Amino acid sequence: MEINEGKRQEAVDKFVALAGVEVASAEQLVDATLNAHVDEALELIVGTGPVPSSVTSLRADLIRYACRRVGRILSEREVELLFRIPRSAARSILTNARATYEQELRQQALLRMRQDATVTSTGSVETGEKWRLRFTESATYETAWSEIVRLHLQDVAEPSALQRSFEMTRTVHRDSGDIDTLSSLGLSAPPPEVSRRRR
Repeated sequence: MEINEGKRQEAVDKFVALAGVEVASAEQLVDATLNAHVDEALELIVGTGPVPSSVTSLRADLIRYACRRVGRILSEREVELLFRIPRSAARSILTNARATYEQELRQQALLRMRQDATVTSTGSVETGEKWRLRFTESATYETAWSEIVRLHLQDVAEPSALQRSFEMTRTVHRDSGDIDTLSSLGLSAPPPEVSRRRR
C-alpha cells in the first residue's frame, strides 16, 4: 500500500510537538493508526459481525485496531490529536471502545491504569489507614473502578469522579481470608517516606 511519506512525517511531527512523545513512539503510533485503517476496511469487507453505524462507534472500532497494533491502550490526549476532537469526545470514544471490546482490550486497559495511578497513604492508625489512588485521565479512573467492582471491593472504596480518585481500606477481612486491596489491583505501595510526606 502506497503512503504519502510527507503526510506521514507531518503526522509524526504533530504527535511529537503536541503529545510530547519521542520520535520513535510517534512513528509507532502513526503507523499503528495507518494499519488500523487497513484492518478496519478489511473487516468491513469480509467480516460477518455487525457494522458500526455511528461516528463514535466507528472511531471506537478504529481505536481497537490501533490498540491491537501498538500493543497498548491509547491515551485520551492521543485520541484527541488523532481525530482532532475535544477531550470529552476522546473520552467518549475510549469508553465506547472499552465497553464494546472489553475482553479484547482488558489487559491493555489494566496496564494503562496501573501506569497512570499515583498511590499515596492517608488516614491514621486511629481512624483507619487507607490508600488514595489518583489518575490523570477519566478513562484510567473508570478502568480502576471497573476492576474494583469486579473484585467486589466497592464496599471499601470511596470514589470521587470529580477528582478522579479513590480512597480504599488497605486490608479487607473476608471469610476466605484477608485481602490486600492494593495488590489485588496490581499496584504497589509507595515508599514509606512518600507516604508520610503526602499524608
